[in-house]
Amino acid sequence: MELLGLEPAWTVQEPRLREQDWGTCRIRGAVAQEAERNVYGHFFYRLSHGESGADVDDRLAAFLTELPRAPPT
Repeated sequence: MELLGLEPAWTVQEPRLREQDWGTCRIRGAVAQEAERNVYGHFFYRLSHGESGADVDDRLAAFLTELPRAPPT
């Protein structure tokens, strides 16, 4: 928090800063979905009821563009 110049008392949870949602990848049909993901590409394949690596990238990019930039020193 200190590195970002934020007071801990004034912070809120940011829903965009979370792990990738794996959906139902680990439950039913995981083997078939894993094979399809390997063919399609891990970054762009959207998991069943989950999100792709590209979705995560979009979430984080949106968050990072809203962070205030430090003035040049």
